[in-house]
Amino acid sequence: MGFKGRCLYRSTENCTDTQPSCFSADLEFNATGPLTLHIRGCVDLDLCGKTVSGSILGAGYTSSFQCCTTNLCNGAASVQLSVTVALCAAVLSSLWGLW
Repeated sequence: MGFKGRCLYRSTENCTDTQPSCFSADLEFNATGPLTLHIRGCVDLDLCGKTVSGSILGAGYTSSFQCCTTNLCNGAASVQLSVTVALCAAVLSSLWGLW
């Protein structure tokens, strides 16, 4: 997980049969413009090369997934942690929009 080009957490994750591909993604929040989170971890092959849009607590986001297949090709960080941080970022972006 990274913010403004800086890695916040570094750990190695072993991908499983259910999520066999390493990925890196940029999660952009629509309301904040410059807020982009960089996420890395393991993902199902169905998401590779796709862009997903949605909302978290009313804050819209867009995320693009790029996959790779070699060991440590993305410097993977925990996916569970990234979801937690993404939720916190969504709350902060909602509050930021109120100021």
